[in-house]
Amino acid sequence: MPVCLPDTSCLIHLDRINRLDLLRALYDDVRIPPAVRHECGDAPKGIEVASAPEEMLVRLLRRTVDAGEAEVIARATELDNSHAILDDAAARREASELELTVLGTVGLILRAKQAGHISAVRPLLDALQGSGFWMSDALYQHALRRAGEE
Repeated sequence: MPVCLPDTSCLIHLDRINRLDLLRALYDDVRIPPAVRHECGDAPKGIEVASAPEEMLVRLLRRTVDAGEAEVIARATELDNSHAILDDAAARREASELELTVLGTVGLILRAKQAGHISAVRPLLDALQGSGFWMSDALYQHALRRAGEE
């Protein structure tokens, strides 16, 4: 089973809609690097704070992404099997260039439905938008189509 490495955006918005439980439902091992813990203010219950990743890659990544995203990506490169949960487009590009498995918060919600942990994605997508999470109309509609809820 892959290690889940969520970025700050995912944690904050899942917490705002009271669905942090989806991380633990989908992954046995959820870890955040120190920069994400710092950005969140505290590690959510049941989520381990991992050791800091290799500093050289973090410094290179900091040219284009924030500290939490850089540490998530760098940490993911150090693990054989991980899912980096990133919502920022630049961070997703960097992770993809490093051939990492990348999901966003919306993708995580889709996986939760596929795994039977939730019955519908629309209420969670609407709640995310209500919590200040930005997603394009195209992403919203794409997620509904993938979930069979159009």
